[in-house]
Amino acid sequence: MERKNFKITVSLKEGYEAGARRHRINAVEKAIAGWMKRRLEAKQPVLSGFLHEGKLLFPAKEKQSASVAIEPTAIFEGELSSPEDVKRSDKEVKETLAGANS
Repeated sequence: MERKNFKITVSLKEGYEAGARRHRINAVEKAIAGWMKRRLEAKQPVLSGFLHEGKLLFPAKEKQSASVAIEPTAIFEGELSSPEDVKRSDKEVKETLAGANS
């Protein structure tokens, strides 16, 4: 069976400064659920998926300190596996995801 996968990772922290505001995963959950509801009400396609927390590890800005920064992330991922979804073009799937602000 053919399948198409997608994954979107976003930072839960605004910017890179030490005191930057951090969001909770439930804010991302509400945003995705709201996006899905609006699209369903408008009879537009949605993408189902799993939402989970993650951590992004990368070299810290202070190169001389050889330290690693760890930032909280939200990861929304899923797979299109139903016969209807598999027929959707990559372009249509990308347009669906790009409509996240709609």
